[in-house]
Amino acid sequence: MSQLEFARLVQQGNAASQAGDLDGAIACYREARRLSPDNPNGPLLLGAALALKGDARAAVEAYREASRLQPASAKVRHALGEQLAKLGDLQGAAAQYQELTKRAPDSPLGWFLLGEVRLRLEQADAAQAALEKAIALAPDFAPALNLLGLSLGLLGRGDEAIAAFEQSLGAHPADAATRLNLANALLAADRPEDALAHYERLEGAHDGLVPFGRGSALAALGRDAEAVAAFEEALTLRLGWSEAHQNLAWLHGRNGRLQEAEHELDAVLRENPNDFMAHLGRGIAAAERNDAAAAKQEAQTLLMILEEATTGA
Repeated sequence: MSQLEFARLVQQGNAASQAGDLDGAIACYREARRLSPDNPNGPLLLGAALALKGDARAAVEAYREASRLQPASAKVRHALGEQLAKLGDLQGAAAQYQELTKRAPDSPLGWFLLGEVRLRLEQADAAQAALEKAIALAPDFAPALNLLGLSLGLLGRGDEAIAAFEQSLGAHPADAATRLNLANALLAADRPEDALAHYERLEGAHDGLVPFGRGSALAALGRDAEAVAAFEEALTLRLGWSEAHQNLAWLHGRNGRLQEAEHELDAVLRENPNDFMAHLGRGIAAAERNDAAAAKQEAQTLLMILEEATTGA
């Protein structure tokens, strides 16, 4: 009788979930779990409903219970790892995904998830190894190729990173994130013209990253007026962006516009009064206009910042 009641409650819970009544579904799954505590489907379904509701912490507890009842289940490992990652427990998520790859070694998704969390942990070598296994199982797995490119970039293997991004775009040409990563990698490899071609193909601003990258490529190509416009566009999308202000200051300084350069450096210092490079830039600008007093003041400030950094270290 309890099994029939369990099935009835699961059916009711599924119907409630499909109707958008997550609280009703959760109540049904909890009662089903109570009636049949040895059935892993109860906590598994409960965890899924809690995850849909956004309660990752409670979902983790339900999935842990399901994992104890069914330790060989790759599905449970996947779900548990996903919720742990949402809670910021990346080490815990990695442990689940590592176990997932042992349980299902031929699953490219398992290796991808492991590589993704290793990359978030800044374990580039381990990420590369996992992602290469995912790609060996699914050669056109575009997200894995994209993350492999990021891993290789962190390892200083720029040419291989570019090749991975290009292969990823070949499999999924419309993926804007991969194209942005490729453009950034090309710029880092001192190929600004190739980078610019990709920046210009991107639609949307990506929180200012596209115009910022485009400005960097244009500056490297000596197209300073266009670069200034691009960095100014980036600043309309991300106010107070120190790197954009610094690049504008450098461009203005390169073209002899010292007042505009100092204005940009002042914007940096409003956000971070102890920014070393901004004070250095102001000192150089003061020296260029023969303002010895201002140059001396900036030199003293630089010494103070260095002393504080040394003391803090």
